[in-house]
Amino acid sequence: MNEPSSGESLGAKTVSPLLSGDRRGSVLAVLYRSVSAPTPAGAGATLKPGFRDLKWGDAPTAEMKPRGPWVGTYSDLDAFERPGDDLSVETVSIFNLIYGFRAGKLAAVKFKVVFSQRDEALNVLSRAWGEPSHHNRIGIETWGWSSSSSIAVLAKKDYDVGVVIADRKYAQAHEEKKSGL
Repeated sequence: MNEPSSGESLGAKTVSPLLSGDRRGSVLAVLYRSVSAPTPAGAGATLKPGFRDLKWGDAPTAEMKPRGPWVGTYSDLDAFERPGDDLSVETVSIFNLIYGFRAGKLAAVKFKVVFSQRDEALNVLSRAWGEPSHHNRIGIETWGWSSSSSIAVLAKKDYDVGVVIADRKYAQAHEEKKSGL
């Protein structure tokens, strides 16, 4: 089992009520505003630009397969999956790992976390990325991380746990377009 090195950016495959839909997807927009400032220097943030071996702006790799449109907040993305991808983040089992591309460039990644490992997922991400911001709005508990290049959110609602990591520039432009700025 390959484990990502500490600080790698992390991202879901089936449609989840937590990571899709207008009302629930808006939680990511609210959280974006709350994590939009990079974590102050020295606060332990090591959120890197991209996910695993891909950086924001990279093209899909040869082994990636199109999966149709991205479902959820970033609906302007094309979704891809990579057969044989490692479905773990350190000791945490993940599933539904989806890479989102806009105009052929990586802009976001999302994945689901096995519910029984929700607390371990938060611990793993916090060790890698530093202390998160924490919010509990409309019944969805969220933790967010931010750096100059990326934002990341772990969200929990009932038995649904998901992670989204996005290019900061893409997320900011998406939010501005959505709000009409």
